[in-house]
Amino acid sequence: MQLVSNNIGQVIREHKSVISYRENYTIAFSDLRENLKTSLIGHYQTVSALSEEEKITSDIFRRLATIVSIDKYEAFQALDNAWGQISTDIEILQTEGDGALTQVDPHMVTKKKNDKDVEVQDGWEGHILPFELVQEILLTAEAQELREMEKELASVSAEYSELIDSLSDEEKESGILNDAGTSFVNKEVKNKAEEALEDVETAEILALQEYLTLSQKDKAYFVKNTDSVDWTGMTANTNGAYTNAVVTARIKTLKQQHIFPEDSFEAKLMNVVATIEQENVLRKKIKEKSAALHEKTKVLIEGMDKEQALKILEEKWNVPIITGIMELSENFIRDFIARLTVLSEKYAVTFSGVNKKIETVESEVSSYVSRLSGDAFDAKGLVELKKLLGGVQ
Repeated sequence: MQLVSNNIGQVIREHKSVISYRENYTIAFSDLRENLKTSLIGHYQTVSALSEEEKITSDIFRRLATIVSIDKYEAFQALDNAWGQISTDIEILQTEGDGALTQVDPHMVTKKKNDKDVEVQDGWEGHILPFELVQEILLTAEAQELREMEKELASVSAEYSELIDSLSDEEKESGILNDAGTSFVNKEVKNKAEEALEDVETAEILALQEYLTLSQKDKAYFVKNTDSVDWTGMTANTNGAYTNAVVTARIKTLKQQHIFPEDSFEAKLMNVVATIEQENVLRKKIKEKSAALHEKTKVLIEGMDKEQALKILEEKWNVPIITGIMELSENFIRDFIARLTVLSEKYAVTFSGVNKKIETVESEVSSYVSRLSGDAFDAKGLVELKKLLGGVQ
C-alpha cells in the first residue's frame, strides 16, 4: 500500500466527502444555540431542570439521526457534562430570585494558622456569573494584557534552567543552588554578586570614593577640577554639592554597569541577578494588575442590568454544550486520520519493495555459497542450495 501524499491529515480534511460531512454536521446543529437560549434563558424562572435536559437530549438525538458516525451517547455526555452547573444555577435563581445574577460573594479559602486549618477570605467570586467569564467577554483588553504578562513571567522563569546549565561543576558547588541543584538560592546569589562588584574599580568610581572622604569645603574644588567623573549623571544640591547618598547610589550604579568577561562566573551571577530582578518586577506588576482587574470585575457584576447579566449567563450555560457537541465531529475526523496514519506506517514497505529486498539477500547469500568448498558430497549440496537461491539455472 502506498499513499499519494505524505500529509494524510491534509488530504483527508480537503476531501470532498469530509468537507460535506462537516457542512452537514454544522447544519444539523445550526439553530441549537438559539433553541437553548429560548428554552433555558427565556424561561430560567420556571423551567424544570430535569425535564428540560430530557427534552434537549431528544432534540440532539433527532439531529444526529442522519449522522451515523457519531455515537449519540457521546453527544448526551457532552450535554450532561455541562448540565450539572446549569441545574445548580437554575435552582439558585428560582429560589433566590434575579438578585442572585449580580450577587458577589466572599471567596473563602483554607489556610494554615497556628498549625490549624482556618477559612479566610481571598477576594470575591460571582454567586452565578464567573469572574473569568465576565473578564473574557466585557474586560477583554485588560484580561489579555494580564495573560501576556503571565506568559512573559513564565518565559523569564524558564531562563533559570538555562542559567543553571551554563554553570560549571565547580560553580554549582559555590552555594548559589539549593541542595537538589534545581534552583537558585536568591540570597546567596545576591551575596556572591555583591562580593564580585566590591572589587570593581574604574577611574570614575575611585574619584567618587575619594569625593566621599573630602570636607565640604574641598568638595566644590574637587568637582570643578575632576574630569574623570560624569557629574551630570547626578543631581546636585542648590549649593552645587552632591550628598553622600547620591554619590553612593552613583557608585553602585557604575559597578552594576560593569561588564565582566562573557563566560566568567561573575558574568553568570549578574545574569542571574538581572533575571531575579526582572521576575520580581513582573510579579509585582501582575499582582497589582490582577487586583485591579478583580476589583473592576466585582464592581461590573454588581452594577449589571438584567439584560447584560443574562447574556453572560447564556455564554456560561450554552457555549459548553455547543462546544462539546461540535467537537464530536472533529474528534471523529481526528480519530480517522490517526487510524489511517497507523495503517500507512504499518504497510509503509510495499510488496515490490519486499521482493526486491529478498532478491538482494538471495544474491548475497548465493555469492557467499560460491566461495565455499568441500568434498564431492558437500559440493552437490552447495549446488542445490544455489539453485534454491536462484544462483544456478
